[in-house]
Amino acid sequence: MKVERKKKLKRIDWDIAERIILVLYDKGEQRRTPLATKCNLNYANCLLYIQWMMYLDLVRWKTVGMMRIWSASLRMG
Repeated sequence: MKVERKKKLKRIDWDIAERIILVLYDKGEQRRTPLATKCNLNYANCLLYIQWMMYLDLVRWKTVGMMRIWSASLRMG
């Protein structure tokens, strides 16, 4: 029987969080893999940051077909 351990962020690097938000703000909605590539992150770490940012309501996702598309949930005004 295989036991899986869920990875968690041990330390928050705010520069990485800023990169993710800026890419989503500048480029618009992104899928997971292109978002990780544009932020210069590996896929697993990008997903960990996205999960953390979803918890803080900084990013949101919507489903289009079978894809999840991420967008920044910045409120202006």
